[in-house]
Amino acid sequence: MAEAAATMKNAVKAAGSGLAPAPRPVSTATTAAQAAQKAWLADLRRLTGQADEYGTSLITSARTYRATDQSNAHELRSSGAGVAQ
Repeated sequence: MAEAAATMKNAVKAAGSGLAPAPRPVSTATTAAQAAQKAWLADLRRLTGQADEYGTSLITSARTYRATDQSNAHELRSSGAGVAQ
């Protein structure tokens, strides 16, 4: 997930403002392309932020899971549970 977010961030940087031709007076097509560029970049930035947040959430969850698992294993070993008597 972190790699996907990084790829998306790089795509936003690479795209910059080069997705549409330079504005020209009285050109409907250029005006539409400029609007599409702004909308695309805004959506890409939003998706990048969401992917980054999701990746952070996954990492946090994994760390919590690992810590809980280690704590439970330690308690289990300390209690002697599972030891043949």
